Amino acid sequence: MKSIKKLAIFLSISIAVFYISLNLYSNQFIAQFENQDFNNYLLESKRLYDTPIISKFSDSNLLKDEKKHGFISLASPTLVRVPKWIKKPLVKYYLYFSHHKGEYIKMAYSDSINGRWTIYNDKILSLKNSTLITYLTTQSNLKDVFNHNNSNETFALLSQLDFKKNNTSVDSNDPHIASPEIIINNESKEIVMFFHGMVSGNIQKSKIAISKDGLNFNAKSKILTGP
Repeated sequence: MKSIKKLAIFLSISIAVFYISLNLYSNQFIAQFENQDFNNYLLESKRLYDTPIISKFSDSNLLKDEKKHGFISLASPTLVRVPKWIKKPLVKYYLYFSHHKGEYIKMAYSDSINGRWTIYNDKILSLKNSTLITYLTTQSNLKDVFNHNNSNETFALLSQLDFKKNNTSVDSNDPHIASPEIIINNESKEIVMFFHGMVSGNIQKSKIAISKDGLNFNAKSKILTGP
């Protein structure tokens, strides 16, 4: 137990030194750009509608999500134009999104950004097939805290540790899969989806899944980073 406390103190001091160094470097970096004119780099966004392009009334399953979880969530939408190398796409545009407590990644599709958007009935990537945990764990043990986190994340969790019980004291989140982010790799002809969920107790992490058609994704077990 003493060795664990010594390790916690050592990590705390190391991370504090890191943050001080990072702050000094950040100030120097920012100073280089204080007098720069970034007007030429600004992007202009334009709202298409005064109402959301997707709502809970777009599909009966979205209403079921609201009833099950107690709130509606159409989170982390990411829109892509289907690449030309995909054979027989449904339409021209795919819009991926999720409920933040969801059991699968959702998608809507349309031939125009202006809509009409149709909810895809099948599951793009389910929690069951995501390699995330699918069962509720109440706490994360000390081993998982160090195995699943980098130094910054570990430092943040050290304040939550109950050293007598060798676990974190914070209640866990329900198992879920959420926050899709899509990257199209034209060289390998793959669609890469980043997503996050629970890997242990209250520890959330991001992983990736790969698809050749944008509809069927194969999740990888490797943990990338925090949510």
